[in-house]
Amino acid sequence: MNYIKEINAFYDWLETNSISSSSIVLWHALMSINNKTGWKSEFTVAISTLEIKTSLSKKTIERARNNLKTNGLIDWRSRKGKQSAIYILKSVEGILWGNNDAQGVPQPVPQSVSQSVPQPVAITKLNETKPNEKKIVEMREDNNHQLNSEPIKVFLDKFIELRAYGFDASPKDEATAEEILKVVPLDKAIKLLEQRFETYKPKHPRQRINSLEYCVGYILDHYLGKAETKEPKRANQRVAPMPKAMQEEHHPSENKEREAYLKDFLNNLGGGGD
Repeated sequence: MNYIKEINAFYDWLETNSISSSSIVLWHALMSINNKTGWKSEFTVAISTLEIKTSLSKKTIERARNNLKTNGLIDWRSRKGKQSAIYILKSVEGILWGNNDAQGVPQPVPQSVSQSVPQPVAITKLNETKPNEKKIVEMREDNNHQLNSEPIKVFLDKFIELRAYGFDASPKDEATAEEILKVVPLDKAIKLLEQRFETYKPKHPRQRINSLEYCVGYILDHYLGKAETKEPKRANQRVAPMPKAMQEEHHPSENKEREAYLKDFLNNLGGGGD
């Protein structure tokens, strides 16, 4: 699976399908967990873990996962004793394109359209595509364009993925993402963002990173490196001892000669200037 494509396909799917807000939150949490497993076809996760990642109660999670299963987005099965349930995530992109056993558009038209050199048969099928299916194709092409032209959106999608709850970024997060990407290339910014989440150590189970602003210092510091050591202050520099001739008392008649000598000495020592 491709994480970003699955998220975009999920919201395309939501335009013509309706599920509860708790189901949406749970879907994001399961996607995040499956991503960390390397997209295993089956994976296990405890209800207690889902409670932390979604801030939902056990009963709400159970209702939400049944809702996702009913709509063909996931499959799950319980195990004996206190063992964690087994989850199987369905590719929403596959559902839209008809490549999944679950519900979806049965015609392989979008695959043909996405080929670099479409075959004549695919063009004929496109002309026969129903209006709703054409709309889905146009939406997907528009989303692909946004991914190429809007790195801020890609970066924010990654932040939402790592945050593992909710599905919208705040205006403050958008401003912070823009600030980061003005300095750091997208690929390096995503890598450092992942590192920030990996190294984050909450003090209690419900503590988590809620704002992208929390990560901005870590990302910029690690990308730019530590500040160069400042030059030592002049007070710390080694000063040549004053000549004995300058330390001895002089007769008033010698003051002018002494002042001139002192001025030249200080100029040579400190770089000049009255």
